[in-house]
Amino acid sequence: MSTNTIFGASAITSLYGLVLPGILSTGIKWYILKRSTGKGTNVLSGMLYNQVTLTVVMTVIGLVGLIVTNPAQMILPDGQWQHALPLACGAALGLVVLLSLLAVNRHTGGPILRLLAVALRPLPRTIREKGETLLAQIGTFQAAGWRFHLAIAGINVVDGLLIGLLIYLSAAWAARVAVPMSVLIWLCAIVFVLGKIPISVANLGVREVTLVGLLAGYGVGRAEALLMSMILFSSLIFMAAIGLVYWLVWAVQARKTGHPGDDLAA
Repeated sequence: MSTNTIFGASAITSLYGLVLPGILSTGIKWYILKRSTGKGTNVLSGMLYNQVTLTVVMTVIGLVGLIVTNPAQMILPDGQWQHALPLACGAALGLVVLLSLLAVNRHTGGPILRLLAVALRPLPRTIREKGETLLAQIGTFQAAGWRFHLAIAGINVVDGLLIGLLIYLSAAWAARVAVPMSVLIWLCAIVFVLGKIPISVANLGVREVTLVGLLAGYGVGRAEALLMSMILFSSLIFMAAIGLVYWLVWAVQARKTGHPGDDLAA
């Protein structure tokens, strides 16, 4: 599978993300890669592992950022609940890390997969076999070893944090929002995680409420926070525009060659 196909699938996913809520838009990427490789179950297991890993990484980053900066001190300077946020985030962080370690360990995660396999038995044979194949492929990630999981986590840190932070820094600078970089880090993580929940399209509404509400404690006005949000939204529009170009080009190629994976728009 070429890098161009993967990038094009990601861009088209951004395009469909303007109409499909939350993580549901990633189904488009799975469909394209499945048509391109002919290995839908393999692609699904890989995407599932990567999406879960990325979400866990961003959740950990967000919780650590909230513990370190404790924005409750800015929002409730005289309140008695200032220390409640770090404690709650610390408990959530411990739970996320513990569940992640149990899930990737084959001795503790294996029984969960076997229980899921038992739950598939009442389903029709075709669906049951596909589900069992998916569970078996997920099981291979549990046997991959800690170095593999740490390497994937590191890649997701670069993908989800460094690139996202650069976008947030640029948006904050353009909107004249002056807050510490540490605040932008956990803002980026929070908006990312909330964006995975299928409750909004292209994060509209969720992103604005989050930025306006949380940045207010740092003296950022509503207008500046909304402007920053719209700049962030424009980056999604830019990626979606690239996806539209891929969509049109692949549609033309599909009519000429009928290449699998180029027929999404056909």
